[in-house]
Amino acid sequence: MNNRFAVSTKFSHHGNTSGYDLLLDHIKYTKIFNQKEFEKDYLPDIKGLRRINRAIKNFKIQKFYGIMDQYFQNKSGIIHFIYPENTLQFYPYKIPESLKIFSTFHQPKEWFYNLHKSPYRQLMLNRLKRTDYAIALGKDIIPVINEVLKIDQVKFIPHGVNTKYFTPPAEKRYPKHVLIVGNWLRDMECASKVALYVAKMDSSVKFTVISISDNRRYFLSNSNVDFYSGISNSDLLKYLQTSSLLFLPLKGAIANNAILESASCGLPVYCTYFSAMDDYFNSDALYTFDLHLHNEPNKIAIGLLDILNNSRRLSESSILLRKQAVELDWSAIAKRVESYYTDF
Repeated sequence: MNNRFAVSTKFSHHGNTSGYDLLLDHIKYTKIFNQKEFEKDYLPDIKGLRRINRAIKNFKIQKFYGIMDQYFQNKSGIIHFIYPENTLQFYPYKIPESLKIFSTFHQPKEWFYNLHKSPYRQLMLNRLKRTDYAIALGKDIIPVINEVLKIDQVKFIPHGVNTKYFTPPAEKRYPKHVLIVGNWLRDMECASKVALYVAKMDSSVKFTVISISDNRRYFLSNSNVDFYSGISNSDLLKYLQTSSLLFLPLKGAIANNAILESASCGLPVYCTYFSAMDDYFNSDALYTFDLHLHNEPNKIAIGLLDILNNSRRLSESSILLRKQAVELDWSAIAKRVESYYTDF
């Protein structure tokens, strides 16, 4: 086997059960460089001093990249940037031509077009263009990657999910309990307004929001909302297994961890529609609404209550989602990625 290297990072909200980096557990690599582990271990953070922390973090990252540069000299094979938007676009060193670069792109198409907006972003764009072979997590960003990054070899391989951890519940779910999870590309203002309308229509419906602490401000007037931040993996799993519906008003989407993990748990989903969702689930498995309805939260609230009050539809959706999620288990996704490695 030729050398296989991976460059990854870890986001704190993913814990050890979520995130695209779980791919690394299913493929054998010569060496894995984990940026987050290096940041954590190289120097201690100084709490409460944001500018000093930022300077320390930048120093750590540059040191990390310098170590990578030294290691890759005279190496051949492939190098897979698991999160290129967080690693490759900041990597300042020339990568030897003997190493073919694979990158998995996670962002919606608007993100790519914004790379032209400043000289600094143009530098990031040029670094991402070093990719030889791209993996798109949604089919609709393939032509965008072709156009903006000038990468010809692009293949759609979906994001995976840990279906052995995220499983359907052994017991019945709580009725009329709605879950909202995450931060990135979430329209929390819309979510708050929908919860207010629902409270007027049916006071028995309860919402649980799990997000970053800064988003608590959106729900200060919502008496039917419990807000949590920084919960454990096991608590998240409990909410996915006991809630009756995941509600996500989204500003954009490619692969969404919350939807994948909810589906794996058999939790029905009511979310903003984006075409990338069709790459993962059949249209009859997800309940969706159009983005323009974010300006009419009363209509979204009516749709949400219609779903909650139809137990047969909820049960059918639960079965469909779990069945389709199993096909996205990381073990199956890893085989497709490995096959892509060996195509060239």
